[in-house]
Amino acid sequence: MQIKLVNVFLFLSFYLSASIVSAEDSLRQQIEAWRAGYTVEINGSTIQNNQKISTFYEQNQFETIWVKGNSLSIAGQSLLEVILSISREGLLSNDYHAMQFQDLNKLQAVQYELLLSDAFLRLTSHLQFGKVNPETLSLDWKLKKKQIDTSTLLSMIKPNESVQAVLQSIRSNQPRYLRLIEAYESLIEHSALFSE
Repeated sequence: MQIKLVNVFLFLSFYLSASIVSAEDSLRQQIEAWRAGYTVEINGSTIQNNQKISTFYEQNQFETIWVKGNSLSIAGQSLLEVILSISREGLLSNDYHAMQFQDLNKLQAVQYELLLSDAFLRLTSHLQFGKVNPETLSLDWKLKKKQIDTSTLLSMIKPNESVQAVLQSIRSNQPRYLRLIEAYESLIEHSALFSE
């Protein structure tokens, strides 16, 4: 009986470690393909930050942060929630691969990992610097902002924690920005009343 249990335990240990290695190997293979000049695209969605993503995963031994096993980690779930509700801040969820996340069975776990990393880097850049070049706007719109490298922010993510604290640390606390968010939410709320 003990021999059977040991055999089952060894089989399960080998199987689980093999699936972890294959996720790391799959991630490594994708990044090596990018480095070799292959298309930086996943399921028709272009990866904008492939250099930063490649460097991040190479420095972290290809350990995943958004996906654990075949499901999203707590960090992955919270980032996906932020992406799907980002319109509250005047941003478009489709800029962060939202269409790719509609069918969770369509992509492999490693593809979700890479799409979420790209989405996080784009989102943190947009939250810090905006989507519009402030140099082309009038002087009234030039806000002083703290600048944090988005790669540094990515390294702050822990798989078992929400991304909210990291995102909050880069959101603007400028009174103009906060009033703009409030006005936008009020406008959306009032437009919903009239559409009913």
